[in-house]
Amino acid sequence: MHRKLAAGLAAAAMLVAGTLAPSQAAWAQAAGPKLSGSDQKFFKQRKRVAIPAYHVTYITQQQGTAVASIAARSRLNLVLEGVDDATMQALADEAHADLVAQFKAAGFDVLSDSEAAALAAGVAAAPNNRDVVAVGPSITIGKSVKMGWTAMGAQAAPLLTAFHNPSNSPMGRMTAMDATGKLGGAARNADAVAVIPQVVIDFADMEAKTGGDFLGRSSAGVSSNLRFGLRAGSGAQLVSAYDRGPAFAGGWSLLTDYPMAGSFATIEEGGAGVRVGSMGAMTDQNYQIKDRVRGDAVVVDLAAWKGLVQQAYRAQNAAIVAAAVKGRG
Repeated sequence: MHRKLAAGLAAAAMLVAGTLAPSQAAWAQAAGPKLSGSDQKFFKQRKRVAIPAYHVTYITQQQGTAVASIAARSRLNLVLEGVDDATMQALADEAHADLVAQFKAAGFDVLSDSEAAALAAGVAAAPNNRDVVAVGPSITIGKSVKMGWTAMGAQAAPLLTAFHNPSNSPMGRMTAMDATGKLGGAARNADAVAVIPQVVIDFADMEAKTGGDFLGRSSAGVSSNLRFGLRAGSGAQLVSAYDRGPAFAGGWSLLTDYPMAGSFATIEEGGAGVRVGSMGAMTDQNYQIKDRVRGDAVVVDLAAWKGLVQQAYRAQNAAIVAAAVKGRG
């Protein structure tokens, strides 16, 4: 699906949207996700595993903006529709239970839900076990892709604010330091490694570009394709302490996105709102008004989407357990 939304003699702007084509589906990885990082030798030091929190972040919005000049600017906003909070919560609960089962199947002694929760008693949980973020007003110089999400913890392993950082921001990493001391000390007393998974489920691959065309005119465009998968940064934080010394953290994460094959949604062009701001419309060389900003609804086939989420969390859980087995030696 291609649609040129703005073009002028001195500048050009373009928005492109599309569905998952067979050739794109072939990009999806057949092997399981590969996690990188360090377990800090925790699994050699401690005999037990605790899962005090299990975070699932569902990306629900992607907004791309490209600004090359006053006349060449473009914005595309994709909004995920058709997924309710109850389904998201049920999947988070399933994902937590699956990780517990996989750890036990691998021979680990896993603390009960109540024991794991007690380790995190001094760490603040998110209100209502939720974090809902929408893309708000902002200024883009050049290009940007911004995201909104609904994040939640499993009911038995709630979202801990200090360890929730789906955008991998430096400020978020600093916030986790104080909580690490509290949780890690309690984990040591329980002879356990605290494992806090973060599963980030995405639905599209979006890119914003600026530059010039073959005539030297400024150009700005945003393109996107539906693509289900785990987003880079998904993985697990590990918190514990040795017999002596302060508590500290390790962890594993995906260094790149992990796409998965499968149709799960359709695009309803113009079916979602979008902030126009200074983007507006412009007149092309034929004096026709052309939009250069659009909001599209990504309408989910709930059964198909749910099935892919289940595949994703099972694959990530398996990667976490495999890394723990390797660390245990």
